[in-house]
Amino acid sequence: MTKNNNNRNANQTTAGVNPSGRLSFKANPMPIAKTFGEKMAVNKYFNKFLDILADNSLIADALIALGLTTIARPASIYVIPAKDEQEKKKNNYQVAHSIATGVLGLATTIAVAEPIKRGVKKLMKNPEKYMKNDASYIKNNERVFKETAGRLHQPIFLPLRAALTIMIVKPILESLGLSKDGHATISAQDKAKMDFSFMSFKGLNEKKTFNRFTNINSSAQKNNKNVAFKGAGSAVTEGIAKGVGKIADTKGFRKFIEWFKEKNQWFPHLIAAESLWLSGFYMQQTAKSKKIEKDQKLPMILNQGITAVLCTIGAYKLDGVINKKLDKYKDVYKRMNPQLEEKVMNRRLTGIRLLGPIVIFTTIYRFVGPVLVTPIANKISEMIEPHNKKAA
Repeated sequence: MTKNNNNRNANQTTAGVNPSGRLSFKANPMPIAKTFGEKMAVNKYFNKFLDILADNSLIADALIALGLTTIARPASIYVIPAKDEQEKKKNNYQVAHSIATGVLGLATTIAVAEPIKRGVKKLMKNPEKYMKNDASYIKNNERVFKETAGRLHQPIFLPLRAALTIMIVKPILESLGLSKDGHATISAQDKAKMDFSFMSFKGLNEKKTFNRFTNINSSAQKNNKNVAFKGAGSAVTEGIAKGVGKIADTKGFRKFIEWFKEKNQWFPHLIAAESLWLSGFYMQQTAKSKKIEKDQKLPMILNQGITAVLCTIGAYKLDGVINKKLDKYKDVYKRMNPQLEEKVMNRRLTGIRLLGPIVIFTTIYRFVGPVLVTPIANKISEMIEPHNKKAA
C-alpha cells in the first residue's frame, strides 16, 4: 500500500506559509500604476518595443526614425511660414530628404539587418561550430559582441543607403505633388479623379463579395507556404553565421571586443560612429547628385554637416544624464512586473539600458538637430551663394 506523499499543511499554500493557519487562495496583489513611469512599465506597447529593442536595436532605431522623419520633422518645417518662394523650395527639399531617410531606412534595415541578426544569433548559440579558435570571449561579452557583430555590414551598407536616399528625393517631391517652386502640381481634374477612384474602391470594399474574395485570398496565402523560400532563408542564415564566424575568429576582432567592452559608453559610440559615417556619405552623394538642383545642394550639405557635428556633441552630453535615470527606472520596472519570468525580465532590462542611447541619438539626429539647424543652414547658404555668383 503506497503512502500519500502530499505533506502540504493547511497553513501552507503555493504562495508560501500562511501564519494564520487558514487556507488562503489569495496571490500577492499586483502593484497599482500611479506615476507615468509606472504606467509605462505595465504598458503592453512599451513592453513590446523593449522586446524589439533587446532583440534588434537597429530595427528599433529605424522605427523611431520613421515616425520622426515622416511626421514630426516635416510638420515642424511647415509649421513656420516660408518668407518667400526660394525658402519654400528649400523646405520642400528638406522634407523630401527627411521622408526618404525614414522610409528607406526602415525598409533596408528590415531587409538587411534582420537576416544578419539571425546569423549572429546562430553563431552565438554554437560558436565552436563556426570558429576554429577559442570562442569563450563571445560568451563573456555577449551584449557587446551581439551589437557589434550585428553592425558589421554598416560601413558598406550605409553608403549604399545614402546613395539610394538621395536618388529618391526628387521622386518623393513629385509624388507629394510639389514642384520645385513649392506649389502643388496636381490639377483639380486629377485630384477629382483620384478622389473618385478612392471612393469607388471604398464602396467596393464594403461589399460582401469583395470581403469574401479578400478572405479567400488571405487564407490561400496562409495555406500555401513557400517551403523553398524557407529553405533559402535557412541557407542565408547559415552563410551569415559562417561569415561572421570567420571574422570573429580573427585576433583583430577579438582584441577589439575585449577593448571595446571596457568603454562605459560603448553602445553610444556605435550609434555615433554610424551616424557620422552616414552623414558624411549623405553630403558626398548630395554634392554628386544630378537629380538635386544645384541651388539646393549647398543648404542640404550644410544641414547634414552641421547636424552631424552638433548632434553628436549634444547626444553624448544628454546620454550620460538620461542613463542615470534609466538605471533607477529599472527598479521601478522590476517592482511593477513581479510576475515576469527571469528570462523575460532580463531581456526587457537590457531593452531599458539600450533605450536611452537609441531614443536620444535618434531623436537628436533625426528631429531636434535638423529642425534647429535647417533655418541656420538656409541662412548660411544665402550668405555664401551671392559670393559664389560673384566669383563665377
